[in-house]
Amino acid sequence: MDSGVEVHRLGPESEAAARRAMWIVVGGVYLFLLLILAVVGFSLQTIVPLFWWLFPSTALLFASVAVLGNRASAREHAAFGIAIGPDVIRMVSTQFPVVEMVRDQVVRVDEFPGGLRVYAEGPPRVLFVPRKLEGYPRIREMVAAWKPPQIRTSRKADAVITLGGTLLGVIAFSVAIMSPDGWLLNLTSAMFLGLSAFAAWRFVRERYLDPKARRAVLVALGTGTAILAFRWAIPVLRWVSR
Repeated sequence: MDSGVEVHRLGPESEAAARRAMWIVVGGVYLFLLLILAVVGFSLQTIVPLFWWLFPSTALLFASVAVLGNRASAREHAAFGIAIGPDVIRMVSTQFPVVEMVRDQVVRVDEFPGGLRVYAEGPPRVLFVPRKLEGYPRIREMVAAWKPPQIRTSRKADAVITLGGTLLGVIAFSVAIMSPDGWLLNLTSAMFLGLSAFAAWRFVRERYLDPKARRAVLVALGTGTAILAFRWAIPVLRWVSR
């Protein structure tokens, strides 16, 4: 490695906090989903027996998600690292491609309560330095010599909006697929399509987002829309076949 380059990694307390957050988020989402399923179940006049299997099956699914998520988080904490030298900084992660930028490419540095976000051009990319990283003060000092950080407010509101929108979209999609024809199908379909359009607009206009991540999100939204369109086509196909 080049002379003067320092490598900093996450400490064990960061992994423990990530595990707690995973169980809290998954548990909260599951409880909210149970509430929605209960409301949908009582609103339908007739419920197929398979509907009641959604409660234990979704519990198993969400528990599996939490376990797998914690395993992935452990691998991420073991691999995540920031290497920084006098004129270069690199982020290594299992979840994202390697991000590297040199001093002259940095155009902006934002400091949030959770850490630093370093922006560079040529091509547009962003690198995140978490505050829980061991040696964070040292990294901040070196980056500040390149570009003075701009103090920003917490991004928790954006995270809540993203999580809430994703949760509502998944629930609306699930209910639209399961529900019979009628007002509930119309309402949940409109919710899903509206949320999908808003999400696609946000991901398309985010210039610093990794292109692979952008494509993955757009493909997922397009697939969901196509499946919902097929669900809407079922009544038409039944009418045509008469």
